[in-house]
Amino acid sequence: MREALLKKTARFAAIYGIIALTVCFWRAATKPVILSGTVQARETVKEQAQQEAEEASEPQVLALTDPAPGADCDLEIPLPMGMSSEDVEITNHYLSRQLRITLFTRKGNFEKGEEQILAKSDKVREAVYVRMNREEVSLRFALTGLYEPESSLSEGALHIRLCPPGELYDRVILVDPVRPASGEDITLDVAEAFAELYSSSVNTRVYLTRMDAAHSEETVRALLTETEPDLCIRLCTGGLPAGEEETAAGTAGLRAGYNDTWFLRKYDNASFADALAAGMQETSGIRVTDIRPVGLNDPLLAASQVPAAILSLGDPADSADAAFLTGEDTAAELAKGMSEAVKEAFAELEE
Repeated sequence: MREALLKKTARFAAIYGIIALTVCFWRAATKPVILSGTVQARETVKEQAQQEAEEASEPQVLALTDPAPGADCDLEIPLPMGMSSEDVEITNHYLSRQLRITLFTRKGNFEKGEEQILAKSDKVREAVYVRMNREEVSLRFALTGLYEPESSLSEGALHIRLCPPGELYDRVILVDPVRPASGEDITLDVAEAFAELYSSSVNTRVYLTRMDAAHSEETVRALLTETEPDLCIRLCTGGLPAGEEETAAGTAGLRAGYNDTWFLRKYDNASFADALAAGMQETSGIRVTDIRPVGLNDPLLAASQVPAAILSLGDPADSADAAFLTGEDTAAELAKGMSEAVKEAFAELEE
């Protein structure tokens, strides 16, 4: 009897092991693909090396086929057998409206046209294939607008929905770091530190209007339209644009400006500017020297129909400001103050 019981126990253990392994494999094959680098950073040494490798390679145009009417996804990419979500990396280059998908595999016949990629033509304009090295394939999709990818891997294919930001995120924040006329790029440092605070958030998305030295009002206007943000913040140095209450106090210190022309319900521009100045002063110790309306003299504030503020972080020509702006922890401290103000703003907006 004891021997029969042992055999029965062994059979149950074997069956349980098979079921457990089956579930593990199924979860690995179907779990969502983690996005990587959705907030584009400035070039690193690794990225420069990749660029050099790309220059030596020859991108090939991929043939795209529209999926059947009523398809659940906007983009479907067949994957070589045996690939899992750990072998796929998705990067959303939203400033250039490009979606990059890196496959870590030696397999795949994309360059030979043997793999049929399905893509909705109203969202994907074209695609190219680049063999980075023996272990890495890059697929680049030029999009018709700004979309956020929602992905899953199942049945041997990568399925991607291309969604407007508001469809995937409850809160959207647009940050416009205007490049300083000289000195360190403190506005971009602060903007990137702020975006990093939300990099793992599932309901908040931060968009920056630039990732390098280039800055244009055309890009700002396009992002304002396509992201449909809930809050807008412009960062600059050297003082605020001329407004209705221009002071003779100079351009030093933290100065917050807002548009007092548009009326906003629940939470207005002045309250947002006050909260940002107070939050950044508390976390960094920066001196606040001016909070005032600038009317319609700033293009972002003039165009925004949601709470918006412009912040001059100081004047690099002022010795006290220059010392503060080049501090090792300045960007992180100012970003933390911004996030506290944003938290307060959403608490009012969502009340």
